[in-house]
Amino acid sequence: MGRYLVSQKDNKKQIKNIIFPRFHQLDATRKLLASVFQNGAGGKYLIQHSPGSGKTNSIAWSAHFLADLHDAQNKKFFDSVLVVSDRNVIDQQLQEAMQPLWNLLLTQRSSWSTFEKARPLASRFPFAAK
Repeated sequence: MGRYLVSQKDNKKQIKNIIFPRFHQLDATRKLLASVFQNGAGGKYLIQHSPGSGKTNSIAWSAHFLADLHDAQNKKFFDSVLVVSDRNVIDQQLQEAMQPLWNLLLTQRSSWSTFEKARPLASRFPFAAK
């Protein structure tokens, strides 16, 4: 459970809050991971959230755990996980939510019109957000 803890820091880099997932976030993340573990990569999933319900943290937790998911033979399911947003407003929120979860965070600010533009990033970084 400790892997879900996310600290929020103030302007002075001091911890001001510690966030733990609400039930619907924990449930969605666990079900997503269980399905990928059982069925393998390549599935299509939809996780719905209402406004203010924690979409950003759900995305961060899901990406973090998918990037670290291993099968029964201890082989990683994914070499990298890309998080792509179509809203500029969520970019900063995603960065702040993902930073405590992963030491390496790449933010690509230029527009990715196709997945092919992101492919070189996937070969160099295990975890990327746009």
